Amino acid sequence: MRKLASFAVPFSAAVFAVRYGVWPLALVLLPAALVLREERRLRCALVCAGLACGFLWCRGYDALCRAPARAMEGRTLTLSAAAADWPWETNYGGAVTIRISPEEGPSFLARLYGDNSLLALRPGDMFTCVAQCRAPDLVRGRESADYTAKGVFLLAYAKGSVMGTRPERVPLRYVPAYWTRALQEGVAAAVPPDAAPLVTALLTGDKTGLPDADYAALQRAGLAHAVAVSGLHIGFLAQLAVALAGSRYRRRAALLAVPLMVVYALAVGCTPSVLRAVVMHTLLLLGAILGRETDPPTSLSFALMLLLLQNPYAARSVSLQLSFASVAGIAAFSGRVHDWLWGGFRFPKEKKRLRRLPGALCHGAVTSLSTTVGALTFTIPLAAGYFGSLSLASPLANLLCLPLVALAFPLGLLAALLALFSPALGAAAGMAAALPVRLLLLLTRGFAALPFAGLTLESGYLRAWLTFAYALWVLFVALRGRRPLVPLCCCVMSLCCALVLTHAAYNLGPLTVTVLN
Repeated sequence: MRKLASFAVPFSAAVFAVRYGVWPLALVLLPAALVLREERRLRCALVCAGLACGFLWCRGYDALCRAPARAMEGRTLTLSAAAADWPWETNYGGAVTIRISPEEGPSFLARLYGDNSLLALRPGDMFTCVAQCRAPDLVRGRESADYTAKGVFLLAYAKGSVMGTRPERVPLRYVPAYWTRALQEGVAAAVPPDAAPLVTALLTGDKTGLPDADYAALQRAGLAHAVAVSGLHIGFLAQLAVALAGSRYRRRAALLAVPLMVVYALAVGCTPSVLRAVVMHTLLLLGAILGRETDPPTSLSFALMLLLLQNPYAARSVSLQLSFASVAGIAAFSGRVHDWLWGGFRFPKEKKRLRRLPGALCHGAVTSLSTTVGALTFTIPLAAGYFGSLSLASPLANLLCLPLVALAFPLGLLAALLALFSPALGAAAGMAAALPVRLLLLLTRGFAALPFAGLTLESGYLRAWLTFAYALWVLFVALRGRRPLVPLCCCVMSLCCALVLTHAAYNLGPLTVTVLN
Protein backbone atom coordinates (compact mmCIF):
# COMPACT_ATOMS: atom_id res chain seq x y z
CA MET A 1 0.00 0.00 0.00
CA ARG A 2 1.38 3.40 -0.96
CA LYS A 3 2.22 6.26 1.37
CA LEU A 4 -0.83 8.21 0.20
CA ALA A 5 -3.08 5.31 1.15
CA SER A 6 -1.36 5.07 4.54
CA PHE A 7 -2.64 8.57 5.25
CA ALA A 8 -5.99 8.47 3.40
CA VAL A 9 -7.26 5.22 4.95
CA PRO A 10 -6.90 6.31 8.61
CA PHE A 11 -8.26 9.76 7.76
CA SER A 12 -11.43 8.21 6.31
CA ALA A 13 -11.61 5.69 9.17
CA ALA A 14 -11.51 8.52 11.70
CA VAL A 15 -14.31 10.39 9.90
CA PHE A 16 -16.49 7.26 9.75
CA ALA A 17 -15.80 6.51 13.41
CA VAL A 18 -16.82 10.02 14.47
CA ARG A 19 -19.99 10.05 12.39
CA TYR A 20 -21.08 6.66 13.71
CA GLY A 21 -20.03 7.41 17.29
CA VAL A 22 -17.46 4.60 17.53
CA TRP A 23 -14.29 6.67 17.31
CA PRO A 24 -12.20 4.39 19.60
CA LEU A 25 -12.39 1.67 16.94
CA ALA A 26 -10.33 3.82 14.56
CA LEU A 27 -7.35 3.42 16.89
CA VAL A 28 -7.12 -0.24 15.80
CA LEU A 29 -5.21 1.00 12.75
CA LEU A 30 -2.26 1.95 14.94
CA PRO A 31 -1.17 -1.61 15.87
CA ALA A 32 -2.15 -2.76 12.36
CA ALA A 33 0.45 -0.39 10.89
CA LEU A 34 3.16 -2.13 12.93
CA VAL A 35 2.57 -5.38 11.05
CA LEU A 36 4.14 -3.86 7.93
CA ARG A 37 7.86 -4.31 8.33
CA GLU A 38 8.95 -2.03 5.51
CA GLU A 39 9.18 1.65 6.46
CA ARG A 40 7.48 0.89 9.77
CA ARG A 41 8.20 4.27 11.34
CA LEU A 42 7.07 6.27 8.35
CA ARG A 43 3.83 4.33 8.00
CA CYS A 44 3.07 4.64 11.70
CA ALA A 45 3.64 8.38 11.43
CA LEU A 46 1.32 8.59 8.41
CA VAL A 47 -1.36 6.54 10.16
CA CYS A 48 -1.18 8.73 13.27
CA ALA A 49 -1.28 11.88 11.15
CA GLY A 50 -4.28 10.57 9.18
CA LEU A 51 -6.21 9.71 12.33
CA ALA A 52 -5.46 13.07 13.93
CA CYS A 53 -6.41 15.01 10.79
CA GLY A 54 -9.66 13.03 10.46
CA PHE A 55 -10.73 13.75 14.03
CA LEU A 56 -9.75 17.41 13.78
CA TRP A 57 -11.44 17.87 10.41
CA CYS A 58 -14.77 16.56 11.74
CA ARG A 59 -14.68 19.01 14.66
CA GLY A 60 -13.43 21.87 12.51
CA TYR A 61 -16.10 21.28 9.87
CA ASP A 62 -18.82 21.39 12.51
CA ALA A 63 -17.43 24.63 13.93
CA LEU A 64 -16.92 26.38 10.60
CA CYS A 65 -19.49 25.02 8.13
CA ARG A 66 -22.29 23.56 10.25
CA ALA A 67 -22.42 26.29 12.91
CA PRO A 68 -24.29 28.92 10.78
CA ALA A 69 -27.07 26.40 10.06
CA ARG A 70 -27.30 25.31 13.69
CA ALA A 71 -27.79 28.94 14.74
CA MET A 72 -31.01 29.07 12.64
CA GLU A 73 -32.57 25.84 13.93
CA GLY A 74 -35.83 26.21 15.84
CA ARG A 75 -36.37 29.83 14.76
CA THR A 76 -38.66 31.70 12.36
CA LEU A 77 -36.48 33.95 10.22
CA THR A 78 -36.44 36.02 7.07
CA LEU A 79 -34.29 34.07 4.66
CA SER A 80 -32.42 35.57 1.72
CA ALA A 81 -31.31 32.72 -0.49
CA ALA A 82 -30.86 31.50 -4.05
CA ALA A 83 -32.46 28.49 -5.72
CA ALA A 84 -29.67 25.92 -6.15
CA ASP A 85 -31.58 23.46 -8.32
CA TRP A 86 -34.87 22.93 -10.11
CA PRO A 87 -37.94 22.70 -7.83
CA TRP A 88 -40.22 19.68 -7.73
CA GLU A 89 -43.83 19.07 -6.81
CA THR A 90 -44.82 17.57 -3.46
CA ASN A 91 -48.13 16.45 -1.99
CA TYR A 92 -48.56 19.82 -0.32
CA GLY A 93 -47.09 22.20 -2.89
CA GLY A 94 -43.44 22.41 -3.92
CA ALA A 95 -39.89 22.01 -2.66
CA VAL A 96 -36.52 23.29 -3.78
CA THR A 97 -32.90 23.09 -2.67
CA ILE A 98 -31.61 26.56 -1.80
CA ARG A 99 -28.26 28.10 -0.92
CA ILE A 100 -28.17 30.43 2.09
CA SER A 101 -25.32 32.90 2.50
CA PRO A 102 -25.25 34.01 6.17
CA GLU A 103 -23.59 37.20 7.35
CA GLU A 104 -20.90 35.18 9.10
CA GLY A 105 -19.53 31.89 7.88
CA PRO A 106 -19.64 30.06 4.53
CA SER A 107 -22.80 29.46 2.53
CA PHE A 108 -24.65 26.16 2.93
CA LEU A 109 -27.47 24.22 1.33
CA ALA A 110 -30.98 23.97 2.79
CA ARG A 111 -34.26 22.41 1.72
CA LEU A 112 -37.22 24.80 1.40
CA TYR A 113 -40.83 23.54 1.42
CA GLY A 114 -43.81 25.73 0.56
CA ASP A 115 -46.80 26.19 -1.72
CA ASN A 116 -46.95 25.96 -5.50
CA SER A 117 -45.20 29.32 -5.92
CA LEU A 118 -41.89 27.50 -5.43
CA LEU A 119 -42.42 25.67 -8.71
CA ALA A 120 -41.82 28.91 -10.64
CA LEU A 121 -38.24 29.22 -9.38
CA ARG A 122 -35.24 28.45 -11.54
CA PRO A 123 -31.63 27.75 -10.50
CA GLY A 124 -29.93 31.02 -9.67
CA ASP A 125 -33.11 32.95 -8.78
CA MET A 126 -32.81 35.12 -5.67
CA PHE A 127 -35.70 35.46 -3.22
CA THR A 128 -36.58 36.49 0.31
CA CYS A 129 -39.19 34.76 2.44
CA VAL A 130 -40.24 34.17 6.03
CA ALA A 131 -39.67 30.56 6.99
CA GLN A 132 -39.67 28.34 10.03
CA CYS A 133 -36.34 26.50 10.32
CA ARG A 134 -35.51 23.20 11.97
CA ALA A 135 -32.70 20.66 12.09
CA PRO A 136 -32.44 18.04 9.32
CA ASP A 137 -31.26 15.31 11.68
CA LEU A 138 -34.77 14.24 12.72
CA VAL A 139 -37.31 13.13 10.10
CA ARG A 140 -40.75 12.18 11.41
CA GLY A 141 -39.33 11.80 14.88
CA ARG A 142 -36.54 9.45 13.85
CA GLU A 143 -32.85 10.16 13.53
CA SER A 144 -31.86 10.40 9.88
CA ALA A 145 -28.69 11.26 7.99
CA ASP A 146 -30.30 11.50 4.54
CA TYR A 147 -30.13 15.29 4.35
CA THR A 148 -26.76 15.93 5.96
CA ALA A 149 -25.13 13.21 3.84
CA LYS A 150 -26.16 15.25 0.79
CA GLY A 151 -24.84 18.48 2.28
CA VAL A 152 -28.27 19.84 3.28
CA PHE A 153 -27.92 21.28 6.79
CA LEU A 154 -31.28 23.00 7.32
CA LEU A 155 -34.97 22.42 6.63
CA ALA A 156 -37.13 25.50 6.09
CA TYR A 157 -40.91 25.84 5.72
CA ALA A 158 -42.02 29.01 3.94
CA LYS A 159 -44.95 31.01 5.30
CA GLY A 160 -46.82 32.39 2.31
CA SER A 161 -45.88 32.64 -1.35
CA VAL A 162 -42.31 32.99 -2.59
CA MET A 163 -41.46 35.31 -5.47
CA GLY A 164 -38.01 35.05 -7.04
CA THR A 165 -35.89 37.66 -8.82
CA ARG A 166 -34.20 36.32 -11.93
CA PRO A 167 -30.64 37.59 -12.54
CA GLU A 168 -29.56 38.83 -15.96
CA ARG A 169 -26.92 36.11 -16.11
CA VAL A 170 -27.13 32.74 -14.45
CA PRO A 171 -24.31 32.40 -11.86
CA LEU A 172 -21.67 29.96 -13.01
CA ARG A 173 -22.24 27.53 -10.13
CA TYR A 174 -25.85 26.96 -11.25
CA VAL A 175 -25.14 26.44 -14.98
CA PRO A 176 -24.82 22.61 -14.66
CA ALA A 177 -28.47 22.45 -13.53
CA TYR A 178 -29.45 23.91 -16.92
CA TRP A 179 -27.28 21.32 -18.66
CA THR A 180 -29.24 18.60 -16.89
CA ARG A 181 -32.58 20.10 -17.91
CA ALA A 182 -31.41 20.45 -21.52
CA LEU A 183 -30.32 16.81 -21.54
CA GLN A 184 -33.69 15.69 -20.19
CA GLU A 185 -35.56 17.79 -22.73
CA GLY A 186 -33.41 16.37 -25.50
CA VAL A 187 -34.26 12.82 -24.44
CA ALA A 188 -37.98 13.64 -24.28
CA ALA A 189 -37.87 15.13 -27.78
CA ALA A 190 -35.80 12.40 -29.46
CA VAL A 191 -36.57 9.07 -27.78
CA PRO A 192 -39.97 7.34 -28.14
CA PRO A 193 -42.23 7.76 -25.09
CA ASP A 194 -42.06 4.10 -24.03
CA ALA A 195 -38.27 4.21 -23.75
CA ALA A 196 -37.67 7.86 -22.78
CA PRO A 197 -38.13 7.44 -18.97
CA LEU A 198 -35.50 4.71 -18.76
CA VAL A 199 -33.08 6.61 -21.03
CA THR A 200 -33.50 9.70 -18.81
CA ALA A 201 -32.79 7.60 -15.74
CA LEU A 202 -29.72 6.05 -17.38
CA LEU A 203 -28.28 9.42 -18.37
CA THR A 204 -29.17 11.67 -15.44
CA GLY A 205 -30.34 9.40 -12.62
CA ASP A 206 -33.76 11.09 -12.61
CA LYS A 207 -36.30 8.32 -11.95
CA THR A 208 -39.40 10.51 -11.52
CA GLY A 209 -40.74 9.56 -14.95
CA LEU A 210 -39.92 5.87 -14.60
CA PRO A 211 -43.03 3.78 -13.84
CA ASP A 212 -43.06 2.25 -10.37
CA ALA A 213 -43.51 -1.24 -11.81
CA ASP A 214 -40.38 -0.93 -13.97
CA TYR A 215 -38.27 0.43 -11.12
CA ALA A 216 -39.49 -2.35 -8.82
CA ALA A 217 -38.55 -4.88 -11.52
CA LEU A 218 -35.06 -3.34 -11.75
CA GLN A 219 -34.66 -3.65 -7.99
CA ARG A 220 -35.88 -7.24 -7.89
CA ALA A 221 -33.55 -8.20 -10.76
CA GLY A 222 -30.57 -6.47 -9.12
CA LEU A 223 -30.28 -3.84 -11.87
CA ALA A 224 -31.25 -0.73 -9.91
CA HIS A 225 -27.63 0.46 -10.00
CA ALA A 226 -28.00 0.98 -13.77
CA VAL A 227 -30.41 3.90 -13.21
CA ALA A 228 -28.38 5.40 -10.36
CA VAL A 229 -25.61 7.39 -12.01
CA SER A 230 -22.38 5.85 -10.76
CA GLY A 231 -18.99 4.59 -11.83
CA LEU A 232 -20.64 2.41 -14.47
CA HIS A 233 -21.69 5.50 -16.44
CA ILE A 234 -18.36 7.27 -15.92
CA GLY A 235 -16.68 4.14 -17.24
CA PHE A 236 -18.84 4.33 -20.36
CA LEU A 237 -17.75 7.93 -20.90
CA ALA A 238 -14.09 7.09 -20.35
CA GLN A 239 -14.29 4.21 -22.83
CA LEU A 240 -16.06 6.46 -25.33
CA ALA A 241 -13.34 9.11 -25.01
CA VAL A 242 -10.58 6.52 -25.42
CA ALA A 243 -12.33 5.10 -28.49
CA LEU A 244 -12.66 8.57 -30.06
CA ALA A 245 -9.07 9.56 -29.32
CA GLY A 246 -7.54 6.18 -30.09
CA SER A 247 -6.16 3.72 -27.57
CA ARG A 248 -2.60 4.37 -28.76
CA TYR A 249 -2.74 8.07 -27.93
CA ARG A 250 -2.96 8.04 -24.14
CA ARG A 251 -2.30 11.74 -23.67
CA ARG A 252 -4.98 12.72 -26.18
CA ALA A 253 -7.44 10.28 -24.62
CA ALA A 254 -6.79 11.70 -21.14
CA LEU A 255 -7.18 15.29 -22.34
CA LEU A 256 -10.54 14.36 -23.86
CA ALA A 257 -11.82 12.03 -21.14
CA VAL A 258 -11.08 14.08 -18.03
CA PRO A 259 -13.02 17.26 -19.08
CA LEU A 260 -15.84 15.09 -20.40
CA MET A 261 -16.15 13.25 -17.09
CA VAL A 262 -15.99 16.48 -15.08
CA VAL A 263 -18.73 18.12 -17.17
CA TYR A 264 -20.93 15.04 -16.88
CA ALA A 265 -20.39 14.85 -13.10
CA LEU A 266 -21.45 18.50 -12.76
CA ALA A 267 -24.51 17.90 -14.91
CA VAL A 268 -25.76 14.95 -12.85
CA GLY A 269 -25.26 16.63 -9.49
CA CYS A 270 -21.83 15.41 -8.30
CA THR A 271 -23.18 12.48 -6.32
CA PRO A 272 -20.62 10.55 -4.21
CA SER A 273 -20.53 7.57 -6.57
CA VAL A 274 -19.92 9.83 -9.57
CA LEU A 275 -17.17 11.81 -7.86
CA ARG A 276 -15.50 8.59 -6.74
CA ALA A 277 -15.48 7.29 -10.30
CA VAL A 278 -14.21 10.59 -11.74
CA VAL A 279 -11.31 10.73 -9.28
CA MET A 280 -10.33 7.10 -9.87
CA HIS A 281 -10.53 7.32 -13.67
CA THR A 282 -8.61 10.60 -13.64
CA LEU A 283 -5.83 9.04 -11.57
CA LEU A 284 -5.80 6.05 -13.91
CA LEU A 285 -5.48 8.21 -17.03
CA LEU A 286 -2.95 10.60 -15.53
CA GLY A 287 -0.92 7.69 -14.18
CA ALA A 288 -0.56 6.31 -17.69
CA ILE A 289 0.61 9.72 -18.96
CA LEU A 290 3.09 10.30 -16.15
CA GLY A 291 4.44 6.77 -16.34
CA ARG A 292 3.23 5.80 -12.86
CA GLU A 293 1.75 2.39 -12.13
CA THR A 294 -1.87 2.18 -11.09
CA ASP A 295 -2.73 1.14 -7.55
CA PRO A 296 -6.45 0.53 -6.90
CA PRO A 297 -6.24 0.76 -3.06
CA THR A 298 -4.47 4.11 -3.30
CA SER A 299 -6.91 5.50 -5.88
CA LEU A 300 -9.92 4.27 -3.92
CA SER A 301 -8.74 5.60 -0.57
CA PHE A 302 -7.71 8.95 -2.07
CA ALA A 303 -11.12 9.37 -3.72
CA LEU A 304 -12.85 8.61 -0.42
CA MET A 305 -10.68 11.12 1.42
CA LEU A 306 -11.53 13.85 -1.09
CA LEU A 307 -15.26 13.22 -0.68
CA LEU A 308 -15.02 13.32 3.11
CA LEU A 309 -12.99 16.51 2.92
CA GLN A 310 -15.84 18.07 0.98
CA ASN A 311 -18.48 16.86 3.46
CA PRO A 312 -17.62 14.59 6.43
CA TYR A 313 -21.32 13.83 6.86
CA ALA A 314 -21.20 11.95 3.55
CA ALA A 315 -19.82 9.02 5.56
CA ARG A 316 -23.47 8.22 6.43
CA SER A 317 -24.48 8.19 2.75
CA VAL A 318 -25.75 4.78 1.65
CA SER A 319 -24.88 5.46 -1.98
CA LEU A 320 -21.30 6.34 -1.04
CA GLN A 321 -20.91 3.16 1.00
CA LEU A 322 -22.39 0.97 -1.75
CA SER A 323 -20.22 2.62 -4.40
CA PHE A 324 -16.94 2.17 -2.56
CA ALA A 325 -17.89 -1.30 -1.35
CA SER A 326 -18.58 -2.47 -4.90
CA VAL A 327 -15.24 -1.16 -6.20
CA ALA A 328 -13.38 -2.65 -3.24
CA GLY A 329 -14.97 -6.04 -3.95
CA ILE A 330 -14.05 -5.82 -7.63
CA ALA A 331 -10.44 -4.98 -6.80
CA ALA A 332 -10.17 -7.74 -4.20
CA PHE A 333 -11.99 -10.71 -5.73
CA SER A 334 -12.93 -10.20 -9.39
CA GLY A 335 -9.48 -11.23 -10.60
CA ARG A 336 -9.59 -14.51 -8.66
CA VAL A 337 -13.11 -15.30 -9.85
CA HIS A 338 -12.10 -14.50 -13.43
CA ASP A 339 -9.09 -16.81 -13.29
CA TRP A 340 -11.14 -19.65 -11.86
CA LEU A 341 -13.96 -19.29 -14.41
CA TRP A 342 -11.68 -18.76 -17.40
CA GLY A 343 -9.59 -21.78 -16.43
CA GLY A 344 -12.55 -24.00 -17.22
CA PHE A 345 -12.66 -23.08 -20.91
CA ARG A 346 -10.59 -25.06 -23.36
CA PHE A 347 -10.78 -24.39 -27.10
CA PRO A 348 -9.42 -26.75 -29.75
CA LYS A 349 -6.29 -25.70 -31.60
CA GLU A 350 -7.77 -26.30 -35.04
CA LYS A 351 -10.05 -23.80 -36.78
CA LYS A 352 -8.45 -20.73 -35.21
CA ARG A 353 -10.67 -18.32 -37.12
CA LEU A 354 -13.83 -19.97 -35.85
CA ARG A 355 -12.35 -20.04 -32.36
CA ARG A 356 -11.94 -16.25 -32.08
CA LEU A 357 -15.62 -15.35 -31.86
CA PRO A 358 -16.63 -17.98 -29.28
CA GLY A 359 -13.49 -17.20 -27.29
CA ALA A 360 -14.23 -13.47 -27.30
CA LEU A 361 -17.85 -14.04 -26.29
CA CYS A 362 -16.85 -16.43 -23.50
CA HIS A 363 -14.16 -14.09 -22.24
CA GLY A 364 -16.62 -11.17 -22.22
CA ALA A 365 -19.16 -13.24 -20.31
CA VAL A 366 -16.55 -14.41 -17.79
CA THR A 367 -15.31 -10.84 -17.28
CA SER A 368 -18.83 -9.50 -16.76
CA LEU A 369 -19.79 -12.31 -14.38
CA SER A 370 -16.58 -12.03 -12.33
CA THR A 371 -17.01 -8.26 -12.07
CA THR A 372 -20.59 -8.69 -10.89
CA VAL A 373 -19.60 -11.28 -8.29
CA GLY A 374 -16.81 -9.05 -7.02
CA ALA A 375 -19.10 -6.04 -6.79
CA LEU A 376 -21.68 -8.04 -4.84
CA THR A 377 -19.16 -9.34 -2.30
CA PHE A 378 -19.31 -6.33 0.01
CA THR A 379 -22.56 -4.73 -1.19
CA ILE A 380 -24.81 -7.66 -0.27
CA PRO A 381 -24.35 -7.19 3.51
CA LEU A 382 -24.95 -3.44 3.13
CA ALA A 383 -28.08 -3.95 1.04
CA ALA A 384 -29.33 -6.57 3.49
CA GLY A 385 -28.76 -4.23 6.43
CA TYR A 386 -30.20 -1.07 4.87
CA PHE A 387 -32.95 -2.45 2.63
CA GLY A 388 -33.55 -5.98 3.95
CA SER A 389 -33.48 -7.50 0.47
CA LEU A 390 -31.33 -9.76 -1.66
CA SER A 391 -31.52 -10.34 -5.42
CA LEU A 392 -30.62 -13.89 -6.43
CA ALA A 393 -31.10 -13.06 -10.11
CA SER A 394 -28.52 -10.28 -10.03
CA PRO A 395 -25.48 -12.18 -11.45
CA LEU A 396 -27.35 -13.58 -14.44
CA ALA A 397 -29.37 -10.39 -14.98
CA ASN A 398 -26.23 -8.24 -14.99
CA LEU A 399 -24.50 -10.66 -17.35
CA LEU A 400 -27.26 -10.32 -19.96
CA CYS A 401 -28.43 -6.75 -19.38
CA LEU A 402 -25.26 -4.73 -18.82
CA PRO A 403 -24.22 -5.01 -22.49
CA LEU A 404 -27.59 -3.48 -23.37
CA VAL A 405 -26.99 -0.68 -20.85
CA ALA A 406 -23.55 -0.09 -22.38
CA LEU A 407 -25.22 0.24 -25.79
CA ALA A 408 -28.20 2.33 -24.68
CA PHE A 409 -26.12 4.88 -22.75
CA PRO A 410 -24.04 6.30 -25.66
CA LEU A 411 -26.96 6.06 -28.08
CA GLY A 412 -29.25 7.91 -25.68
CA LEU A 413 -26.59 10.55 -25.00
CA LEU A 414 -26.05 11.01 -28.73
CA ALA A 415 -29.80 11.32 -29.35
CA ALA A 416 -30.21 13.93 -26.59
CA LEU A 417 -27.30 16.03 -27.87
CA LEU A 418 -28.39 15.81 -31.51
CA ALA A 419 -31.95 16.79 -30.61
CA LEU A 420 -30.65 20.14 -29.30
CA PHE A 421 -29.31 21.04 -32.76
CA SER A 422 -31.19 18.88 -35.26
CA PRO A 423 -34.52 17.31 -34.22
CA ALA A 424 -34.51 15.01 -37.25
CA LEU A 425 -31.10 13.53 -36.49
CA GLY A 426 -32.00 13.32 -32.82
CA ALA A 427 -35.18 11.38 -33.62
CA ALA A 428 -33.21 8.93 -35.78
CA ALA A 429 -30.69 8.35 -33.01
CA GLY A 430 -33.55 8.11 -30.51
CA MET A 431 -35.14 5.28 -32.49
CA ALA A 432 -31.83 3.42 -32.40
CA ALA A 433 -31.48 4.02 -28.65
CA ALA A 434 -34.99 2.72 -28.02
CA LEU A 435 -34.15 -0.77 -29.34
CA PRO A 436 -31.71 -1.85 -26.59
CA VAL A 437 -33.86 -0.07 -23.98
CA ARG A 438 -36.95 -2.05 -24.97
CA LEU A 439 -35.00 -5.29 -24.87
CA LEU A 440 -33.58 -4.27 -21.49
CA LEU A 441 -37.07 -3.67 -20.11
CA LEU A 442 -38.26 -7.01 -21.51
CA LEU A 443 -35.40 -8.92 -19.89
CA THR A 444 -35.76 -7.04 -16.62
CA ARG A 445 -39.45 -7.84 -16.35
CA GLY A 446 -38.69 -11.47 -17.19
CA PHE A 447 -36.04 -11.77 -14.48
CA ALA A 448 -38.27 -10.01 -11.95
CA ALA A 449 -41.07 -12.48 -12.65
CA LEU A 450 -38.89 -15.50 -11.83
CA PRO A 451 -39.65 -17.28 -8.55
CA PHE A 452 -37.24 -16.27 -5.77
CA ALA A 453 -35.59 -13.64 -8.01
CA GLY A 454 -35.57 -11.31 -5.02
CA LEU A 455 -35.72 -12.28 -1.36
CA THR A 456 -36.92 -10.18 1.55
CA LEU A 457 -34.70 -10.94 4.52
CA GLU A 458 -37.42 -10.65 7.14
CA SER A 459 -37.17 -14.33 7.93
CA GLY A 460 -34.63 -15.38 10.54
CA TYR A 461 -33.86 -18.47 8.46
CA LEU A 462 -32.76 -16.37 5.48
CA ARG A 463 -30.67 -14.08 7.66
CA ALA A 464 -29.02 -17.13 9.23
CA TRP A 465 -28.34 -18.54 5.76
CA LEU A 466 -26.69 -15.31 4.64
CA THR A 467 -24.48 -15.30 7.74
CA PHE A 468 -23.57 -18.94 7.19
CA ALA A 469 -22.76 -18.34 3.50
CA TYR A 470 -20.40 -15.48 4.28
CA ALA A 471 -18.71 -17.39 7.10
CA LEU A 472 -18.21 -20.33 4.75
CA TRP A 473 -16.59 -18.21 2.03
CA VAL A 474 -14.40 -16.39 4.52
CA LEU A 475 -13.18 -19.76 5.80
CA PHE A 476 -12.63 -20.93 2.21
CA VAL A 477 -10.49 -17.87 1.39
CA ALA A 478 -8.60 -18.03 4.69
CA LEU A 479 -7.70 -21.70 4.13
CA ARG A 480 -6.82 -21.00 0.47
CA GLY A 481 -9.22 -23.57 -0.86
CA ARG A 482 -8.92 -24.70 -4.46
CA ARG A 483 -12.36 -26.19 -5.07
CA PRO A 484 -14.95 -23.41 -4.94
CA LEU A 485 -17.68 -25.76 -6.13
CA VAL A 486 -17.83 -27.31 -2.66
CA PRO A 487 -18.79 -24.11 -0.75
CA LEU A 488 -20.99 -23.09 -3.68
CA CYS A 489 -23.00 -26.31 -3.47
CA CYS A 490 -23.22 -25.95 0.31
CA CYS A 491 -24.62 -22.43 -0.10
CA VAL A 492 -27.22 -23.60 -2.61
CA MET A 493 -28.34 -26.52 -0.45
CA SER A 494 -28.54 -24.40 2.70
CA LEU A 495 -30.51 -21.74 0.78
CA CYS A 496 -33.06 -24.36 -0.29
CA CYS A 497 -33.41 -25.46 3.34
CA ALA A 498 -33.86 -21.85 4.47
CA LEU A 499 -36.56 -21.27 1.84
CA VAL A 500 -38.42 -24.43 2.86
CA LEU A 501 -38.28 -23.47 6.55
CA THR A 502 -39.43 -19.91 5.76
CA HIS A 503 -42.35 -21.24 3.75
CA ALA A 504 -43.29 -23.63 6.54
CA ALA A 505 -43.08 -20.87 9.16
CA TYR A 506 -45.53 -18.71 7.22
CA ASN A 507 -47.98 -21.46 6.33
CA LEU A 508 -47.82 -23.82 9.31
CA GLY A 509 -47.56 -21.22 12.04
CA PRO A 510 -50.28 -19.04 13.56
CA LEU A 511 -52.51 -16.86 11.37
CA THR A 512 -50.73 -13.75 10.11
CA VAL A 513 -51.92 -10.81 8.04
CA THR A 514 -49.50 -9.16 5.61
CA VAL A 515 -50.41 -5.74 4.17
CA LEU A 516 -49.28 -5.65 0.54
CA ASN A 517 -50.31 -2.12 -0.37
